[in-house]
Amino acid sequence: MNTRQPLKILIPCLLVACLVATDAVALTRSGPPAPVSLAEPSGWARVLKDGVSLDEAVSIVRKRYGGRVINARTRNDNGRKVHVIKILSDEGRVREVRVDADSGNLM
Repeated sequence: MNTRQPLKILIPCLLVACLVATDAVALTRSGPPAPVSLAEPSGWARVLKDGVSLDEAVSIVRKRYGGRVINARTRNDNGRKVHVIKILSDEGRVREVRVDADSGNLM
């Protein structure tokens, strides 16, 4: 009988056992998943309730126009919150984009 034959079976089994043990340890350390709160809205429901943050507005503008954001601020425009974001286009032009803070719509 070849003495290497059992090693060909034993080594993969040991590797699988180590991987399973590592996953089990990781799961016990991380604890159970965080409960989902039905009281806190998410997605579009959150946008309708809280509006759009300045970071979210910057992300919207980046996706729409590309370029590099050079300034972003929130201001009050006739009683309405507006995010004003200045971007530098790839062509070297500066563009000011206004985002309604309540709806996330470009103005």
